[in-house]
Amino acid sequence: MRKVIYVDGIFLKCKYKGCLLVATAQDGDFHQFPIAWAIVDSENDDSWNWFLQKLKEFINDDPNLVIISDRHVSIINVVRTVYEHASHVHCSWHLSQNLKRVSGGKAYSPGARYNLMTTNGAILRANFTLSQRLKAYQLNAFEYQVYGDGKDEVVNLSERSCSCRVFQIDKIPYAHAIAVIYGAKLDLYDFCSPYYSSQMWAFAYADTIYPVPIANEWNIPDHFKYNVLPPDVKMKRGRAQKERIPSIGEFGRKRTKKCGVCHESGHCRKNALRDRLMCRRVVQFFVYDVFFAC
Repeated sequence: MRKVIYVDGIFLKCKYKGCLLVATAQDGDFHQFPIAWAIVDSENDDSWNWFLQKLKEFINDDPNLVIISDRHVSIINVVRTVYEHASHVHCSWHLSQNLKRVSGGKAYSPGARYNLMTTNGAILRANFTLSQRLKAYQLNAFEYQVYGDGKDEVVNLSERSCSCRVFQIDKIPYAHAIAVIYGAKLDLYDFCSPYYSSQMWAFAYADTIYPVPIANEWNIPDHFKYNVLPPDVKMKRGRAQKERIPSIGEFGRKRTKKCGVCHESGHCRKNALRDRLMCRRVVQFFVYDVFFAC
């Protein structure tokens, strides 16, 4: 896996309530790869500290490691202390959508020799199509100026970077880099990260996950024989939470008010009577009430 870990938590609606904490990575075909999960009482500093300390036992603190999360206060506080050398960033679009990228194209078919995964081959084909409109001009031994899409970009082949930052972030040549690579008559696949190869993808799933037998056949060591109790959860007043709570900086769906009488948006029956809004059916009912009262 690339050294990028995504952590998040969500409340549970089961019998014992609580909160589910999850850490995931991404394989070479842009699928979510679960690393660790735990059930705790709630998303607080103690829960996240315990979870990340356990995660650190097999995911070492590394300057090249990146941890992605939402802007939950507890995550921000704990990551600074547990993973001191790793980078901590916040996602621009929460969870599912920010790690997905859909591309297509039929003009070119890379991936045969390097044996890229299907999704990456589609991305490379789309990038190749975009590169056909670009031109590259060599600045020095490693740097090239690319123009043709309305703005100029600088590609550095030795550092595998581009001023648009797509090349160094995605670790796969973007249109600017492809224009330079083909202009220099170099091999395109040499500039693709090995994380996108089918060999690396197969290695990620090489270990066998065996099914769990029935409980009376479990072979549990003596030092693990104890009852696991559900977390202590404080019951909240009011209705049970059913929808996901938007994180800090994330905007939920706005609901438009509708009148219960005329079913028009922008007001309700109570406000129409109070503010004397021109709600046709409310005014009609109001006139009837006054007539019968007289």
